[in-house]
Amino acid sequence: MKMWKDWNPLVEAARGRADILVDAHGAYTADNAIVVARKLEAMDVAWLEDPLPPEDIEGYARLCAAVDIPIASGETECTSFQVLERLKAGTPDILLPDVCRAGGITEGRRIADLAHLYNRRWAAHVSMGSSLHIAAAAHLAAASGNFLMLEFPGTPNPIGDGLLTHRLRPESGLLTVPMGPGLGITFDDEAFERHAIQV
Repeated sequence: MKMWKDWNPLVEAARGRADILVDAHGAYTADNAIVVARKLEAMDVAWLEDPLPPEDIEGYARLCAAVDIPIASGETECTSFQVLERLKAGTPDILLPDVCRAGGITEGRRIADLAHLYNRRWAAHVSMGSSLHIAAAAHLAAASGNFLMLEFPGTPNPIGDGLLTHRLRPESGLLTVPMGPGLGITFDDEAFERHAIQV
Protein backbone atom coordinates (compact mmCIF):
# COMPACT_ATOMS: atom_id res chain seq x y z
CA MET A 1 0.00 0.00 0.00
CA LYS A 2 1.33 3.44 -0.91
CA MET A 3 1.51 5.69 2.11
CA TRP A 4 1.78 9.47 1.97
CA LYS A 5 5.58 9.42 2.14
CA ASP A 6 5.53 7.46 -1.18
CA TRP A 7 3.19 9.92 -2.92
CA ASN A 8 4.81 13.16 -1.78
CA PRO A 9 7.93 13.14 -4.05
CA LEU A 10 5.86 12.05 -7.07
CA VAL A 11 3.33 14.85 -6.64
CA GLU A 12 6.03 17.43 -5.91
CA ALA A 13 7.93 16.46 -9.08
CA ALA A 14 4.85 17.01 -11.26
CA ARG A 15 3.66 20.27 -9.68
CA GLY A 16 3.58 23.19 -12.08
CA ARG A 17 4.03 21.00 -15.16
CA ALA A 18 0.48 19.71 -15.57
CA ASP A 19 -2.78 19.19 -13.74
CA ILE A 20 -2.22 16.38 -11.25
CA LEU A 21 -4.74 13.57 -10.86
CA VAL A 22 -3.81 10.99 -8.22
CA ASP A 23 -5.13 7.41 -8.55
CA ALA A 24 -4.84 5.32 -5.38
CA HIS A 25 -6.39 2.11 -6.79
CA GLY A 26 -8.45 1.41 -3.67
CA ALA A 27 -5.41 1.23 -1.37
CA TYR A 28 -6.74 3.14 1.65
CA THR A 29 -9.26 2.94 4.44
CA ALA A 30 -11.48 6.00 4.85
CA ASP A 31 -9.36 7.26 7.75
CA ASN A 32 -6.11 6.94 5.78
CA ALA A 33 -7.69 8.48 2.70
CA ILE A 34 -8.83 11.54 4.66
CA VAL A 35 -5.24 12.16 5.81
CA VAL A 36 -3.84 11.73 2.29
CA ALA A 37 -6.59 13.83 0.68
CA ARG A 38 -5.93 16.74 3.05
CA LYS A 39 -2.23 16.67 2.17
CA LEU A 40 -3.06 16.56 -1.56
CA GLU A 41 -5.41 19.53 -1.14
CA ALA A 42 -2.47 21.61 0.03
CA MET A 43 -0.60 20.62 -3.15
CA ASP A 44 -3.40 21.78 -5.46
CA VAL A 45 -4.13 18.28 -6.82
CA ALA A 46 -7.15 18.24 -9.15
CA TRP A 47 -8.66 15.00 -7.82
CA LEU A 48 -8.03 11.83 -5.83
CA GLU A 49 -9.24 8.79 -7.75
CA ASP A 50 -10.43 5.51 -6.23
CA PRO A 51 -8.82 5.93 -2.81
CA LEU A 52 -11.05 3.22 -1.26
CA PRO A 53 -12.24 -0.20 -2.43
CA PRO A 54 -15.34 0.32 -4.60
CA GLU A 55 -17.60 -1.56 -2.17
CA ASP A 56 -16.97 0.92 0.67
CA ILE A 57 -19.85 3.29 -0.12
CA GLU A 58 -20.11 4.47 3.50
CA GLY A 59 -16.38 5.19 3.57
CA TYR A 60 -16.60 7.17 0.32
CA ALA A 61 -19.47 9.23 1.72
CA ARG A 62 -17.47 10.00 4.88
CA LEU A 63 -14.38 10.89 2.81
CA CYS A 64 -16.28 13.19 0.43
CA ALA A 65 -17.87 15.01 3.37
CA ALA A 66 -14.54 15.46 5.18
CA VAL A 67 -12.30 16.90 2.44
CA ASP A 68 -12.36 19.63 -0.20
CA ILE A 69 -10.38 17.85 -2.93
CA PRO A 70 -12.72 16.22 -5.47
CA ILE A 71 -13.01 12.45 -5.04
CA ALA A 72 -13.38 10.56 -8.32
CA SER A 73 -14.66 6.99 -8.61
CA GLY A 74 -17.06 4.78 -10.52
CA GLU A 75 -14.99 2.86 -13.08
CA THR A 76 -16.13 -0.47 -11.61
CA GLU A 77 -19.84 0.35 -11.59
CA CYS A 78 -21.58 -1.53 -14.38
CA THR A 79 -25.12 -0.17 -14.07
CA SER A 80 -26.88 3.12 -13.51
CA PHE A 81 -28.55 1.49 -10.48
CA GLN A 82 -25.15 1.07 -8.78
CA VAL A 83 -24.26 4.67 -9.59
CA LEU A 84 -27.59 5.92 -8.23
CA GLU A 85 -26.92 4.15 -4.92
CA ARG A 86 -23.59 5.99 -4.65
CA LEU A 87 -25.04 9.36 -5.57
CA LYS A 88 -27.80 9.01 -2.98
CA ALA A 89 -25.05 8.39 -0.40
CA GLY A 90 -23.36 11.67 -1.40
CA THR A 91 -20.47 10.22 -3.36
CA PRO A 92 -18.46 10.66 -5.56
CA ASP A 93 -17.70 14.24 -6.58
CA ILE A 94 -16.69 13.12 -10.09
CA LEU A 95 -18.03 9.96 -11.73
CA LEU A 96 -15.73 7.78 -13.84
CA PRO A 97 -18.00 5.55 -15.93
CA ASP A 98 -16.31 3.09 -18.27
CA VAL A 99 -18.51 2.69 -21.35
CA CYS A 100 -17.28 -0.86 -22.03
CA ARG A 101 -17.82 -2.05 -18.45
CA ALA A 102 -21.13 -0.23 -18.05
CA GLY A 103 -22.98 -1.98 -20.84
CA GLY A 104 -22.17 0.34 -23.71
CA ILE A 105 -23.18 3.83 -24.77
CA THR A 106 -26.81 3.50 -23.67
CA GLU A 107 -26.02 2.65 -20.04
CA GLY A 108 -23.16 5.13 -20.12
CA ARG A 109 -25.65 7.81 -21.14
CA ARG A 110 -27.92 6.87 -18.23
CA ILE A 111 -24.95 7.29 -15.87
CA ALA A 112 -24.08 10.68 -17.41
CA ASP A 113 -27.72 11.75 -16.98
CA LEU A 114 -27.65 10.68 -13.31
CA ALA A 115 -24.48 12.72 -12.84
CA HIS A 116 -26.31 15.71 -14.31
CA LEU A 117 -29.32 15.20 -12.02
CA TYR A 118 -27.02 15.17 -8.99
CA ASN A 119 -25.01 18.18 -10.29
CA ARG A 120 -21.83 16.12 -10.79
CA ARG A 121 -19.30 16.08 -13.59
CA TRP A 122 -18.08 12.86 -15.18
CA ALA A 123 -14.89 11.78 -16.90
CA ALA A 124 -14.66 8.87 -19.30
CA HIS A 125 -12.63 5.99 -17.88
CA VAL A 126 -10.99 3.93 -20.64
CA SER A 127 -9.71 0.69 -19.14
CA MET A 128 -8.62 -1.24 -22.22
CA GLY A 129 -7.41 1.75 -24.19
CA SER A 130 -8.54 0.27 -27.50
CA SER A 131 -9.61 2.60 -30.30
CA LEU A 132 -13.10 1.10 -30.25
CA HIS A 133 -13.38 1.90 -26.54
CA ILE A 134 -12.04 5.44 -27.03
CA ALA A 135 -14.37 6.12 -29.97
CA ALA A 136 -17.43 4.97 -28.00
CA ALA A 137 -16.43 7.10 -24.99
CA ALA A 138 -15.77 10.13 -27.22
CA HIS A 139 -19.24 9.92 -28.78
CA LEU A 140 -20.86 9.67 -25.35
CA ALA A 141 -18.79 12.61 -24.11
CA ALA A 142 -19.75 14.78 -27.08
CA ALA A 143 -23.44 14.20 -26.32
CA SER A 144 -23.15 15.17 -22.66
CA GLY A 145 -23.10 18.68 -21.23
CA ASN A 146 -21.58 17.69 -17.87
CA PHE A 147 -18.56 15.88 -19.36
CA LEU A 148 -15.16 16.81 -17.91
CA MET A 149 -12.39 14.85 -19.66
CA LEU A 150 -11.56 11.66 -21.55
CA GLU A 151 -8.83 9.31 -20.39
CA PHE A 152 -6.41 8.56 -23.24
CA PRO A 153 -3.56 6.02 -23.04
CA GLY A 154 -0.07 7.41 -23.51
CA THR A 155 1.23 4.33 -25.32
CA PRO A 156 -0.12 2.80 -28.55
CA ASN A 157 -2.38 -0.22 -28.24
CA PRO A 158 -1.32 -2.71 -30.96
CA ILE A 159 -4.63 -4.59 -30.92
CA GLY A 160 -6.59 -1.34 -30.87
CA ASP A 161 -4.78 1.39 -32.79
CA GLY A 162 -3.16 -1.05 -35.17
CA LEU A 163 -6.50 -2.39 -36.38
CA LEU A 164 -7.75 0.95 -37.71
CA THR A 165 -7.21 2.58 -41.07
CA HIS A 166 -6.76 5.93 -39.24
CA ARG A 167 -5.57 6.03 -35.64
CA LEU A 168 -7.24 8.21 -33.04
CA ARG A 169 -4.81 10.78 -31.66
CA PRO A 170 -5.42 13.90 -29.55
CA GLU A 171 -3.91 17.15 -30.78
CA SER A 172 -3.00 19.83 -28.23
CA GLY A 173 -4.93 17.86 -25.62
CA LEU A 174 -8.13 17.58 -27.68
CA LEU A 175 -9.53 14.51 -29.40
CA THR A 176 -11.76 15.03 -32.42
CA VAL A 177 -14.82 12.79 -32.25
CA PRO A 178 -14.53 10.39 -35.19
CA MET A 179 -17.22 11.04 -37.80
CA GLY A 180 -18.91 8.68 -40.22
CA PRO A 181 -21.16 5.62 -39.89
CA GLY A 182 -21.34 3.89 -36.52
CA LEU A 183 -18.58 5.09 -34.21
CA GLY A 184 -16.80 6.79 -37.11
CA ILE A 185 -13.86 4.41 -37.21
CA THR A 186 -12.88 1.99 -39.99
CA PHE A 187 -11.06 -1.27 -39.40
CA ASP A 188 -8.18 -2.41 -41.57
CA ASP A 189 -9.03 -5.90 -42.89
CA GLU A 190 -5.38 -6.78 -43.54
CA ALA A 191 -4.47 -5.87 -39.94
CA PHE A 192 -7.23 -8.19 -38.71
CA GLU A 193 -5.84 -11.00 -40.86
CA ARG A 194 -2.40 -10.61 -39.23
CA HIS A 195 -4.00 -11.35 -35.85
CA ALA A 196 -6.21 -14.22 -37.03
CA ILE A 197 -5.67 -17.67 -35.55
CA GLN A 198 -6.29 -20.68 -37.75
CA VAL A 199 -8.37 -23.37 -36.03
